[in-house]
Amino acid sequence: MFDDVGMVDLTGIEWIVIGTETGRRKGKTVSKPEWVRNLTDQAHTLGIPVFMKEDLLPIMGEAQMVQEFPPAFYRVLEEQKTWQK
Repeated sequence: MFDDVGMVDLTGIEWIVIGTETGRRKGKTVSKPEWVRNLTDQAHTLGIPVFMKEDLLPIMGEAQMVQEFPPAFYRVLEEQKTWQK
């Protein structure tokens, strides 16, 4: 995340993945916990799962990390179990 996104129209969104700016760019934006919580809260209000990438761990802390998957992800895993190996 590069900034607080404010209110977001999440119509049609099934899953949100949130991460930080990576790399060594000069002037790199450091994500703030309140930005991540804002988007996460909006998604959860609508029943949308959120996956926070590992690079957010130092920012959010273990207790606030959220790593959820959409229902379609679990359906694919179940289907893969039926494949012959």
